[in-house]
Amino acid sequence: MRSNIAKILVLIALITSAMMFCKTVLAPDLTAKERLVLGESAFSALTEPLFYEPVYVSIPITDMPVHIQKVGVGSDFAMEVPDDAFTLGWLTSSSRVGENGNMILSGHFDDSFGRPGVFYNLSSLKKGNKVKVRNENGQVYEYIVTGSEYVGEENINGVFTAYRYENRPVLTLITCGGVWNEQKGAYDKRLIVKAVLE
Repeated sequence: MRSNIAKILVLIALITSAMMFCKTVLAPDLTAKERLVLGESAFSALTEPLFYEPVYVSIPITDMPVHIQKVGVGSDFAMEVPDDAFTLGWLTSSSRVGENGNMILSGHFDDSFGRPGVFYNLSSLKKGNKVKVRNENGQVYEYIVTGSEYVGEENINGVFTAYRYENRPVLTLITCGGVWNEQKGAYDKRLIVKAVLE
């Protein structure tokens, strides 16, 4: 009888020891090398979707695809503008084509001579219009316009709406609007158009 009790106690001790081992050794996050040693496929990361940068946009207000260049944030913490009035700028810190988040594209309303820019007629986009974005891999994604609004530069909520992160693939198009301020050399509003991936 004592022999059986002793065996049971030993068995309990072994199980407890094994559980403690699993908790302390196997619980922490494993490195890629450790996962490979434990038998996890080296190609598991490749099953995750890949998202590419936008290179061209086609919208109803333009006659042909518009080229996109990369832009960042300037020293004044404002989004940089494209080199010319006929090119769009993609904020590189925003999402890529088809990716969850907010892909932000900006374009000029007009050039320095007052001639219409690439987004001169952006306000004519209506809810339900399609915006096609081609990525660097040649794939084309369609975004459906959901709405638009003019916001003042001092409108914090409006600015937040334009740049905030989204939990789905969203496209934001931005251009100048409102009234030209001769003293500041800029328009007093921004037109923001929102679209979601179809």
